[in-house]
Amino acid sequence: MIEKTFNDSKVYICEDTARVIVYNPSPENKMDIIDFIDKSNFTCAAVFTEHASVARTYQYYFNCSVTNNMRDVKKIEESFS
Repeated sequence: MIEKTFNDSKVYICEDTARVIVYNPSPENKMDIIDFIDKSNFTCAAVFTEHASVARTYQYYFNCSVTNNMRDVKKIEESFS
């Protein structure tokens, strides 16, 4: 698994499937991360965030699972090979 950092946010990329999980994107860096995912042709699998506006943005762009429940995101991360 590859890790990319955007300030305090982390993006984990599964090398086999090109799926990503985003942890703690902020209103300030959400578009930088979205651009990175889009330009890299990755698929967003899940986003962990406490910010409602950030959650809506990721759901709009990627229609992926967005939650503030760490357990849900960890289950998705465990499915990465």
